[in-house]
Amino acid sequence: MLRRQDFLFLFLTFAALYLATSGGRLYVNDSYIKLQTARALVDRGSLSIRAHGQLTVVSPKDGQSYAKFAILHSLLFAPACAAGGWMLSAGWIDAAERPYVDGTLASLWSPLLAALGVALFYLTARSAGGPRRGALLAAILFGAGTMIWPYSKRGWTEIPQLTLLLGATWALLDSRRTRPMARLFLSGILLGGVVALRITGVVLLPLFFLVLLLPRQWTPSLFKRLAVVVCGILLVAIPLVAFANLYRFGSVLSLYTWRSGGFTTPFWKGLWGLLVSPGESFFLYSPLILFACIGYRKLWRADIPAAILSFGVPVTLILLYSSWWFHAYTWGPRFLLPAIPFSLLPLAFLFREIRPAWKRGLVGAIVVVSVTIQLLGTLYHLGGLDELSAPLIRAGWLAPDRIVTREQTWTDPNLTRLASHSLVFLENLADPFDRRPGGAPLDIWPRTLRDQFKLPMGVSLVLESALVIGVLAGAIRLRKCWRSAHEEDQGAGRV
Repeated sequence: MLRRQDFLFLFLTFAALYLATSGGRLYVNDSYIKLQTARALVDRGSLSIRAHGQLTVVSPKDGQSYAKFAILHSLLFAPACAAGGWMLSAGWIDAAERPYVDGTLASLWSPLLAALGVALFYLTARSAGGPRRGALLAAILFGAGTMIWPYSKRGWTEIPQLTLLLGATWALLDSRRTRPMARLFLSGILLGGVVALRITGVVLLPLFFLVLLLPRQWTPSLFKRLAVVVCGILLVAIPLVAFANLYRFGSVLSLYTWRSGGFTTPFWKGLWGLLVSPGESFFLYSPLILFACIGYRKLWRADIPAAILSFGVPVTLILLYSSWWFHAYTWGPRFLLPAIPFSLLPLAFLFREIRPAWKRGLVGAIVVVSVTIQLLGTLYHLGGLDELSAPLIRAGWLAPDRIVTREQTWTDPNLTRLASHSLVFLENLADPFDRRPGGAPLDIWPRTLRDQFKLPMGVSLVLESALVIGVLAGAIRLRKCWRSAHEEDQGAGRV
């Protein structure tokens, strides 16, 4: 009962936080292409869309243009397009407003799924043997102190992939506690969703199969547990990957055609970039991971399957994407976002032993730095390299006639996305909405609704205030849960 209560309040609190700081729109062409596919499915019952450069491909089957992406993300956007179509037919909006309405409604998925991911992280930590108090605090820090916060407002694939992966992990670990076959089947279905969202998800499946092979961990026989999980995976992956490719391209094996730039980076250069570069370091954009690593031995002693996944998922994704590392357009290493909750699992086992004042001070400093970094990535949006360059030019860090290059954002600490967002924050202290030409105002949804739908700012701010009140109310309720968990630990003699 307490797990459900904590799960609910974590979800509601972070849903309010992420919605309050969302942008109310989709940000990248990838998301708009997926939205166009969803609209075509709703309006015409087809997956074909207009050609859009490298993001679409002409099918040899029927000569139509189709998105290169898997269709599961488009299916998530379909309800938003259905709602937009209904509003159009009811006369509430006109045809010119329909794309903006669809995009605004579709953008709600990401903050809600991110909040669900935070709540699922708590359940996963508890199923791994983490104490209630440690799991609560680890979940709160995961939600507020890692890249999941800035990415909660952007419609990338990584947020739903992270949530499905956490759900699969929780179901797998929890199958040892209750309803083993049902939980294992659910884990398989969610893993099938991970693969259906992005085909590279298949590289994570061997880790889950390895965990299932461990003796003395599971009640069902080896054959039964493997069969149930595999059936769940195939039940989702076959229709959403194989049949979708057969429909679009006439071949089951016509998987995602990688765009130019993918998997072309030299491995060691990419590995350096993802781990220690000033522009894309996994640890720089989520410093809490450095602290969490200390607790890995405790996690191993508490739950070997959870420890294997906690170590294996980040390592696998880092090795995979070291050859893809070429971003500069995202806040930190985007493809490693699903690895963050697994890296933070040991955090749930650490907080009992932070006794000396200097240790608490050090942990507090790491938390403050981590949350500040995420705020910088959440409150402002500097999309292209020209937008990224403007604050650097105004600060004199870049020549006025230059545009920062992608290579410079990786290697020069003064020209990184983190540096540029920090400069914007300092510039905007006096005027948060920055009305100067070329400025970077706060990137929150009331401004988007004012610009796109002419919604009075006063109405938007009332709604925004309601969300902020929801965050505060959720924080108060979570504090009560924390105190209750502390009392439980005292009663058990663990404090």
